[in-house]
Amino acid sequence: MVKKLCFILVISLLASTLLLAAGCSKAATTTTTTTALPPGTATAQAGDTVQVDYTLKLSNGSVYQTTVGHRSTFPV
Repeated sequence: MVKKLCFILVISLLASTLLLAAGCSKAATTTTTTTALPPGTATAQAGDTVQVDYTLKLSNGSVYQTTVGHRSTFPV
């Protein structure tokens, strides 16, 4: 009984190690998009509150998180 339990434990640890290694083998890629403001455009100053919209997508294109359609404000 003890040998069987130890065997199952060892197999479980090996399987979880392999799964973890497979998930960590790919390097993450990050894409950042910025927009240049025209000269004279008002910018946020300390103490202002701004409203932003963002969408975070996974590498397969599915949306992970978004603020589009929700009111989100952040103090500067």
